[in-house]
Amino acid sequence: MMNKSMWTSYPVELAPEEAVELFAESGWTHLELSTEHGAALLERGDPAATGERFRQFCADLGVSLPQGHFKLSADIARPDPAERRQELDELKRWIDLFAALGIEAGVLHPGGGSRLEPVRPSRKVFDANVAALRELVAHAEAGPPIICLENGANAGELLGLIEAAGPDGLAICFDTGHLSFLRATAPDAAQSEYEFILEAGDYLKALHIADNDGSGDQHLLPFEGGTVDWDSVMRGLREVGYDGPFNFEVPGEIRCPIPERLEKLKTADAIATRLMRAEGA
Repeated sequence: MMNKSMWTSYPVELAPEEAVELFAESGWTHLELSTEHGAALLERGDPAATGERFRQFCADLGVSLPQGHFKLSADIARPDPAERRQELDELKRWIDLFAALGIEAGVLHPGGGSRLEPVRPSRKVFDANVAALRELVAHAEAGPPIICLENGANAGELLGLIEAAGPDGLAICFDTGHLSFLRATAPDAAQSEYEFILEAGDYLKALHIADNDGSGDQHLLPFEGGTVDWDSVMRGLREVGYDGPFNFEVPGEIRCPIPERLEKLKTADAIATRLMRAEGA
């Protein structure tokens, strides 16, 4: 059974503890640790000790962190070997933090370019990604966390990386907004939501739920003028038996002051409830 979830940077201007308190008071008990709050925790020192303290803080409020986003700007396929080594060493600290927090699904962008461009990576970039993923999975000891690769236009690209790197410890995060934008800008390359989910199948372990109108990755709540086919999304999730967090990643909503964002949390709650109920998720 899915649980509603929200990324912690919905109130991005708050410290991690303040954000979790806000969510707990609003009835949100499953959260994705955002890049911003993950970086703030890592600045405090030892990842394992910091993570354990924060995990206990969350647990005392009845909150869990089943999902987290690794460093957003990380590029594990950097062409310069020294820069790539620095990137991987930094990501290992993130893995240690996520392990201490009990995060099961750690979301990572494959390296070598934007997820919003339908460009097929070169063999050199592909091989760099594979080598880096093998090293990161070995550090994580097959999880937790499982490293969930975030999508571009289709699931096949991610499945190819997973097969080459070895499937243990790797999975897929489906970002609905990425696919919606690419279906508008590169329709020949992009799958439908339903096709993507069915091809991802059992490898689908994380979600970034967001909408846009095709002109940009606007990260809006569903039904705010976007083009995502939510019936298709929910039908696909039901058919593959997805039971992870139904997680909103909606930085488009942080344009509102916090009081208005708190009101929109009620809307997000109602949307999640309706979508999950509609498909018996």
